[in-house]
This record gives sequence, structure tokens and C-alpha cells, in this order.
Amino acid sequence: GGNHDTSVTGWAVMALKAAKVAEIQVPDAAFQGGAAWLDEGLDVDAEYKGTFGYDKKRAWVHKAPHTTTSVGVLVRLLMGQNKGVEEGTSTLLEKLPDWKSANLYYWYYATLALFQKGGEAWAKWNEPLKKALCDNQATKGCEDGSWDPNQDTWGGEGGRVYTTAVGALCLEVYYRYKQ
Repeated sequence: GGNHDTSVTGWAVMALKAAKVAEIQVPDAAFQGGAAWLDEGLDVDAEYKGTFGYDKKRAWVHKAPHTTTSVGVLVRLLMGQNKGVEEGTSTLLEKLPDWKSANLYYWYYATLALFQKGGEAWAKWNEPLKKALCDNQATKGCEDGSWDPNQDTWGGEGGRVYTTAVGALCLEVYYRYKQ
């Protein structure tokens, strides 16, 4: 219908990739819309090279390119494409996980993307991620095993169930998709 955004594109492409991994026939044409949208949202200017906007170039959530760029890099990798991946990876590695500025939505996509990327990028991301999540998980009472939603960018919208679900999804990335 003409209303596109990088976040929904990410969910759709992940579903298509999961179907392919499950050996469900998915025509390559199903990925073409996602690729076309990423081409529109990819910024190639020298200052912003390799960033993906939310609903257009430089339209970033919270005025920071990291979250939507993490989605863009993941989607490109899942589709076997390279356009913007190296530059986008550099952008992601500028903002490593730190509980003082927790954004589990960003961490989720960046974790999936950088795990798929592998190598040095994954090693640089994985240790700070594990430290941020494991050191800040609740350990007492009925909150045991959860993460405080008040510490997360999106925790106010999703609450403790959201932060716990997304934190757990970050930690299970090793089992999510074949590299």
C-alpha cells in the first residue's frame, strides 16, 4: 500500500527466512520487496554511509541510526546481499551494549545481524552483550531471571515481559539461524 518501514520489513524477511530454513518453498520474488525497501532506506552519503532509515533515509528512531541499521544489516545478510552491510556493521559496532543505555530492540537485531556476520564483528559485540544482560538480570523473588523494563528504551511500552523476552532472544542467538 505504499506505507513501508524497516522494522516491519525486518519481521517479514525473518519470517520468510524461517520458512526457507524449514524447507518451505519460498519464491525468491518474496524477498524482492524487502530488498527494494532497503535500497530506498539506505543512505550512501559519506557522513551517513551504511545507515538504514525507519521510513525514509535519515528518519531514525530516537534520532540515532543504530536500531534501524541493525534491522537493515540483518535483512541484507538473511537475503544473501552485501549492499550496506560493511558500512552498517561499522555503525553498529560504534554503539556496543551497555546497560546504562539499554535498548533491547536494537540489541536483538544487532545480535542477530552480527552473529550472521560472524568473525571479528561478532566477537566485538558478543562479550559486551553477555556482560550487559547477565550482570543485570534480576536474581531474587518473582522477578528472578527477568530484566528491569525501566532501564530499557522500549521497556515502558512493553514492560517486564517484553524486556525479558527480548533479552532471552538475544542470548539464544546461537540457535536461531544457520550461519
